[in-house]
Amino acid sequence: MLKIYLFSYHFKLLNIFINNLTFCLKLKKIPFKAYPLPKKCHIITTLRSPHVNKNSMEHYKIEKFKYTINIPISNKKYIANLFKNIFLKCPAGLIFYIKYSSVESPGLL
Repeated sequence: MLKIYLFSYHFKLLNIFINNLTFCLKLKKIPFKAYPLPKKCHIITTLRSPHVNKNSMEHYKIEKFKYTINIPISNKKYIANLFKNIFLKCPAGLIFYIKYSSVESPGLL
């Protein structure tokens, strides 16, 4: 079982990469499941003026988008080719990490 966790602050960037990855997996006829995870929001408040007008503040919202892709494969050849495709097509601004476990969960597919 291979789990790929994807993180990005740009939703469009994450969406484009997931579409490319799922297209590659469908071409190779590899079964997979993709799950969007809840986004995390951080709100930062700054004062516009350091001396007066305490009520004059600016608010910034930072959102972190997450996605998980589960691939139930155990063939080392497929995993090596998948790593090459992921590293070559990974855009800047996208963070991912990969977990591999030899035991498959029975209820995945």
